[in-house]
Amino acid sequence: DGLAPGDYSFIEVQAPTGYVLNTDPVHFTIATESEEKPQLVMASDNFVNYQGSAELIKHDSKGQPLSGAIFKVVDKSGKTIQTNLTSD
Repeated sequence: DGLAPGDYSFIEVQAPTGYVLNTDPVHFTIATESEEKPQLVMASDNFVNYQGSAELIKHDSKGQPLSGAIFKVVDKSGKTIQTNLTSD
């Protein structure tokens, strides 16, 4: 919640127990044209993005949700915007 319009990336900073850390950034944009209506943006690894907020969902190879992954949000310059975001 509370993200200003702009370009951001999710970066996983801790994987759930027994899983490999995936440090590949997943890029997303909060658009200004959405006029506060949710904007769904499909990204790899099933990350979901809405205007002003984003939901993190990590799945295993069988499509089952994984809890316990910890992420941070960075802007396009790499500056950390939010930390300690966990998947449920």
